[in-house]
Amino acid sequence: MNPYINSEDTEVDMLDLGKYLLRKAAWILLAGLICAGIAGAYRYFTLRRAGSDQQAVAQAETEYELDVERFEQQSELLDASDKNALGFIQKQKEYLQNSLLMQLDPYHVWTDAVVVNIVSDELDFHAYQFRELYKNELLNGDYLQDLAKERETDPGYLSELICVDRIDRVYGIGTNNSVVLSPAEDQDSSNTSSVISITTYGKTKAEAQDLMDVVIKELQFVHEESEKLLPHEIRIVSRASAEIVDTNLRQRQKDTLSFTQFLAYQMKDNVDKAALLSKPAESAEPAGDGISKKSLLKYGLIGFAIGVFLMCLWYALRFKLNDKLVDYKGIEQNGMLLKQLGSVSDQGIAMVAANIRNFAGEKKQLFLTGMATQDQFDQICSSLREYLSDYQLVDARDIIHDPKSRELLLGCEAAVLIEQKGETCYSSMKDETIFLFNAGKEIIGVVIV
Repeated sequence: MNPYINSEDTEVDMLDLGKYLLRKAAWILLAGLICAGIAGAYRYFTLRRAGSDQQAVAQAETEYELDVERFEQQSELLDASDKNALGFIQKQKEYLQNSLLMQLDPYHVWTDAVVVNIVSDELDFHAYQFRELYKNELLNGDYLQDLAKERETDPGYLSELICVDRIDRVYGIGTNNSVVLSPAEDQDSSNTSSVISITTYGKTKAEAQDLMDVVIKELQFVHEESEKLLPHEIRIVSRASAEIVDTNLRQRQKDTLSFTQFLAYQMKDNVDKAALLSKPAESAEPAGDGISKKSLLKYGLIGFAIGVFLMCLWYALRFKLNDKLVDYKGIEQNGMLLKQLGSVSDQGIAMVAANIRNFAGEKKQLFLTGMATQDQFDQICSSLREYLSDYQLVDARDIIHDPKSRELLLGCEAAVLIEQKGETCYSSMKDETIFLFNAGKEIIGVVIV
C-alpha cells in the first residue's frame, strides 16, 4: 500500500470554502448588482409597455375588483359559518345540560314497560290507524305541556323519556290476558288487533313508574275520546320494571358530544382561515407612467439574489474542481500524505533546510524534483545547496515527462518535492508520488514556493 496516498474519499472543507468565497466577496456582490440592474430594467420596460396599453390597465382594474369581491364573499361565508356553528354549539350545550335523557347513566337505566293490545269487533276497524293515533298522542299530546310545567322542564325532554313501538310479531291473548307469541306475520295484515309497547325511562325505579302512570292515564283518556269514532278496547297485557344497560343511549350521548366538539373545531378552523385572508392590496404609487416602484424593487432584489447565488455556485465549483496547488491543506484534501517541509514565502528557505535535515535523517543523497516553474525551481535548489552543503543534492525538474530526470534518480536515497502555488497541479503531484513510491524512493516532504 502506498503510504503517501490516502485511499479514502476526501471531503470539501466548508470552512475553507467559506473563506474562499469571502475572498471573492467583491466579485460576488458585483455579479448580484449586475443581475439586479438587468432584472429591474426588464421589469421597467415591461411595466412601461403595459402602462401604455389601456386594455391591460382596464384588465388589471377588473382583476383587482374581482379579487376584492372574492375576498368579501369568503369573509361573509366564514362569518355566517361562525354564527351558525356558535348557535348550534349553544343549543347542544343547553341540550346536554338540561336534557333528562342525557343525564341518565346508560349503565344504570330504570325502565317501566307496558304491553297494550288494541282490539275491536268492528269489521271496518283498522288497528294500525288507531295504533298510530295512540302513539302520536302519547308522544306529542297536550298532557306533556302540563307535566313539563309541573316539573319545570321542556315537553321535548319529557317526550324523549317515552318510547312507543309496535310489536312486529302478532300476539294472541290467552287466559288472564296473558300474551301468546304466534308465528311472524305482517302486523298490518290484521285489522282487528294491534299490539304496542310503551316504555318509560328514569334515573330510579320510582321515576320510571311515576312517568308511566301519567302515560297510562293519558292512554285511557285518548281511548275514551277515540272510542266515539269507532268502538274498540285497549287491554294492558303486562307491566314490568327493570334496571338495564342501554348501549343505544350511551352511543347517542357520545354522538351528541362528538358533534359539539366537531362544531368547536369547525369554528377554530374558520378563525384560522379568516386570519389567512387578506384584502387585495391596491396598486402601489406609480413612478413615472404607471411604473410601480414596489415592483421594480421586488424584481431588483430577486435579480440580486439570483446573481449572488450563481456567482457563489460558480466559485464553489471552481474550488471543488480546481486542480492547481493552493496550500498544504489542499494537498491533504486531495489524498496525499506528504510531510510539510515549509513554504518559502512564509517560513523562509532556512526553515525549509532545517526541516529537511530533521526528516532526512542519515540519508545524504537527496533528489530535488517537482513541477515548479524552471526559474523558481532553480532558485530554490541553489538556495538549498547553500544551507545543505554537507548533502549531495541532485536536482531535476518534471520527473513525470523528462526521461533524463529519471536517470538522475538512480543514485539517490530519498526525494524532496518542490511545488509552486498556482502552477503545480494536484494530479501531477499525485503522479510524482506514485512514481517515486514505485521506484522505491522515500519522499522526505514537499516544499511550497
